[in-house]
Amino acid sequence: MSGEASGPDPLADDAYRDLFREAELPAPDTNSESRAETGRLFRTSRAQTDTEAIVAIRPEHARKFRTLAVEEVVSNGVAEPAPVTPVTPRETSAPARVEQERPARRAPGLRPGAVYLIDIALVVLVALIEAFLMGGVGWITGIALLVAAAYTAWVVRLSDWVVAAIAPPIAFFVAAMTAGQIGLGAAGGSLLNRIAQVFFILGTNWFWILAAIALAFALTTVRRRKRP
Repeated sequence: MSGEASGPDPLADDAYRDLFREAELPAPDTNSESRAETGRLFRTSRAQTDTEAIVAIRPEHARKFRTLAVEEVVSNGVAEPAPVTPVTPRETSAPARVEQERPARRAPGLRPGAVYLIDIALVVLVALIEAFLMGGVGWITGIALLVAAAYTAWVVRLSDWVVAAIAPPIAFFVAAMTAGQIGLGAAGGSLLNRIAQVFFILGTNWFWILAAIALAFALTTVRRRKRP
């Protein structure tokens, strides 16, 4: 089998040179038993016999040929298996788990509507009982106002802390407008008398109203300072 090609040097052709690397592959193991019987050869139209052929790739260029990177290396016109370095698949990191967006947790504590409802309901209920038993709204309703103000100030949301101080006077005003009118009767039930009765009840019980406001401010201030 002929080892060299006749004619001009193919390396003079730029397209031919682009088929090869600059560096050679490692030399194959010549003692390997697993050797292919065929190489990258082709016959020419001028060959007279089946044994006349020219090497498609010269031996000195075989280890630079790009398509022979992992399959085979041609040496002296015979294809030999090239040593293949085992390729360890790159460990692909597991895709990061996308945490599901958790719904924003509601801030703990009572909302403003609940604060108004508790204060007004408790104070009016106690005022009605006191008006029926004692004939008017007084200190018993005032104590109920303090209890309601303390409770709502301690459990209200810190972002709505000011509501705890606003609700007590409103609750006492509603009590004066409802339970405070019971003692007037039908004769003294004119509009002016009822308005005067409301101002009288509020003026008489100003201490309880201011005390409830101060207590609500004090408790919410303590809670805000303890907040981490």
